[in-house]
Amino acid sequence: MLTVITMEFKIDGTDQGGGGGGSEESRANQGGKGGESWATVGQYVELHGLTKAPHLNGKTGMISSGKDAANGGRYSVSMRYPWQDPATGKLKHQMLALKACNIRPMQNFKAGQQHRMRMLPCDGCKYLFDRDTLLKCSQCRYTRYCSQKCQLAHWKDPKNCHKEDCRILRDANHGKQLEDDGSRIYASYQRGCKLMMKGKFVEAEREFRRLIEEEEFYTIGAYSNLGSCVLFQSRHDEALALLLMAVSMPPVMGEQDQFGLYQSYMQLGDIFQNHKHDLEGAAYAYEQALKAKRQDPEALVKLQQCKR
Repeated sequence: MLTVITMEFKIDGTDQGGGGGGSEESRANQGGKGGESWATVGQYVELHGLTKAPHLNGKTGMISSGKDAANGGRYSVSMRYPWQDPATGKLKHQMLALKACNIRPMQNFKAGQQHRMRMLPCDGCKYLFDRDTLLKCSQCRYTRYCSQKCQLAHWKDPKNCHKEDCRILRDANHGKQLEDDGSRIYASYQRGCKLMMKGKFVEAEREFRRLIEEEEFYTIGAYSNLGSCVLFQSRHDEALALLLMAVSMPPVMGEQDQFGLYQSYMQLGDIFQNHKHDLEGAAYAYEQALKAKRQDPEALVKLQQCKR
C-alpha cells in the first residue's frame, strides 16, 4: 500500500506538514473577519478573494475540519485529489488552512446534488472541480481538464503521458479491435468508470462483470467499482460480498488501488451503518478508509457518527 503524505499550508505560506515546503499554491494572502454558519465538514467550497495566489480563486475544495483556534481560526480545506509523486512513489494529499472570508458554498449545486461524483479532479493538476466546468479531451472524450495548459502538460508529461492512453480510448470509441490485452482491459475499465460517473449503473455493472469474468481482471478497482454499481441499485447483500472481496485483494495498481480501497471501505461503512445497523462494523470500515485516505472529511464525520 502506498504511503500517504498530507501537506497542509497556512495562508501565510508556513509549511505545516510533512510534504513539501512553501509552494506558490500555499501562499494565499487573505484578510477580513467573520465566520459562516453554513461551513460544515464535508462541504464543498469555492475559493475567492486570494490576492497572493489568485490562480487559486475559483478552485474547489472540501472542508476537512472546522475552525481551529490554534490555527488562527482557519478551516482546513482539502484541495486536490490524492496524486502519486513520481519521484518517491508515495501518495500525496494537499490541504490549505483558509479563513472563512475566502471560502463560499458552491453556487451551482442544486439540492441533493452534493454527491462525490459531481466533483471530479482535473486529470492534469488534480484539483477538484464541478464536473460541468471541466473540458473533455476532444479526441478520447474521457479525460477532463480545467484548462488547455493542464491538457498540454498532461499530453507531454514523460511519467504520465496521456498520448498513448488517448490513442487506445479513441480507437475503442471508433469500434476498432484492440488486440493487445492491456489496451483492451484499460479501455473497458475506463468505459465502466465513465458510465458510473454518468449514473448509468446497470450498464457500468455489465462492463465491470465482463471485465472480471471474461478478461480475468481481478483487481481491487474492478471489484470495488462493481460493488458500487450493485450498491447504487440497492442490492446491499450482493454489494457487501463484492466490497469485502475488493478489500481482501492485494494492491497491484498503485494509486488506483489506493482509491479503490478507500471507496470500498466507505461503502462497506454505509452498508453496516445504514442497512445492517452494525455501528461497530461501520466504525471499523471508516477507520480503514482513513488509513487509505488520511484526514478524509467524509470518513471522519461518518466515524464520529458511529462513535456517539
